[in-house]
Amino acid sequence: MIGKKIVIMSLCGAVALSAVLPLMSIGQTTKEAPAPSTAPAAARGAEDVMKDLQATSQALGRLAPDPLEALNKKAEEKTEIATQIKKMVTLLEELVATKDPRLGGQGERFLDQRYQLWTMLYALGDTDTTKALKATAEGKDATAALNAKMSLAVGDWWIAGKDEKTQEKILADVETLAKANPTSDIVAESIAAMSQMGAANDKLSRTAEDIIAGTLTGRAAKAMAQQIKAQRAIEENVGKAIALDGKTVEGKDFKLADYKGKVVLIDFWATWCGPCIRELPKIQKLYKDYNPKGLEIVGVSCDEDGKALKAFLEKNKETMPWVQLYDEGQDGWHALATKYSVTAIPTLFLIDKEGKLRHVDARENTEEKIKALLEEKAAK
Repeated sequence: MIGKKIVIMSLCGAVALSAVLPLMSIGQTTKEAPAPSTAPAAARGAEDVMKDLQATSQALGRLAPDPLEALNKKAEEKTEIATQIKKMVTLLEELVATKDPRLGGQGERFLDQRYQLWTMLYALGDTDTTKALKATAEGKDATAALNAKMSLAVGDWWIAGKDEKTQEKILADVETLAKANPTSDIVAESIAAMSQMGAANDKLSRTAEDIIAGTLTGRAAKAMAQQIKAQRAIEENVGKAIALDGKTVEGKDFKLADYKGKVVLIDFWATWCGPCIRELPKIQKLYKDYNPKGLEIVGVSCDEDGKALKAFLEKNKETMPWVQLYDEGQDGWHALATKYSVTAIPTLFLIDKEGKLRHVDARENTEEKIKALLEEKAAK
């Protein structure tokens, strides 16, 4: 899959917020959400709107850290998620309407992010959004129609889940749109979403990537093509025994060979990485459920601040008992991440019982892949 997660809604639409923050340089990045602004609507400037955007983004992060898991939540939970996403759309529109000079010429780009939010609302079954997207897809505005069609396609892809045949049909239709609109960033970003989330199998993910790299020629597609190339460099190690050795955070030597006969999940992460922390409960549950059955986990920290890492691990020592690799003095990207072409975190590898690298995209269908490797018999 694509190495760096460009446009994917790790927070059900906080992508739009992440695009705005670097340009505005007015947002906070504290762990606790700032209190929503109480300024009168008529007096609200960009700073006030950004505070609300941050609060809403973090609320979404708590409600639905994984968009696909959100689709399986109870009706009342889906309603709350949908409410927050709609609020995010309104706030984005309000932010652009401030015409703050720090937005530069990015206003339209931020408004385009609404389609990502509408995709999630459609997948959640929101009636009004579904009606509006379908009407727009049939409308006379070509750009808006294309955006709506891609939103519906990604939503249908997620809804299809593990239905391979349905996803093959969706991908074929999307490829037709890509050929007709080769420079469209929206098409590229939508296909990237499909490649990274909810694919029934790795073959479909790879086919989606091939469309990006082989059919699309726009700015976003060219950037993604480079990342696809880097990711496939990682994949060249699949099926090979690897030497993933290093120093633990305590300064002890670690050798992957010591885990021969075990299935090993390698987690490239960092304490400063929001998606890494949001996925931690999933990793903790996998360890709890499968460690007794033969799963081991090895963290490879890309932290630069060793004190911050040790403090985090001490605070979570009961729920993160696995080995953590870290080298004092590293520049923030562990040497093992560089060695194996890891360009983004979190990245999960899976090692089989013989010490061979079997999956470099283990964020997708993680539990299923672990189960399959545990069921394999190790060579004598």
